[in-house]
Amino acid sequence: MDEPVRDPGLQPERTALAWRRSALTAAGVALVCSITAIRGGVPVVAFVAALVAAGIVMASLLPVVRSRMSAGAGGAHPWPALALLAACVCTVSMLGCALAVVGALHR
Repeated sequence: MDEPVRDPGLQPERTALAWRRSALTAAGVALVCSITAIRGGVPVVAFVAALVAAGIVMASLLPVVRSRMSAGAGGAHPWPALALLAACVCTVSMLGCALAVVGALHR
């Protein structure tokens, strides 16, 4: 007896678009952190935040990452690309926390 062929429909494409939106949102938050750091007089944090934002945008535009995020049943495994995005989101969160601490210490 043959198993029915699974038709994923548009789910892989929706998932890939959701991860791309998440990546661009994290890049936007990193840019806001960069602007806040510049206004707060912390150029090192501003530079790191700008680098993280650029890295997130570049990584989300790479064909390898895009294909892994939208991989179907026979495609490449998506977890390395998703782990990269999760690491970038955690880095942006740490930058935001660092800015909050620096802001609290300067008052």
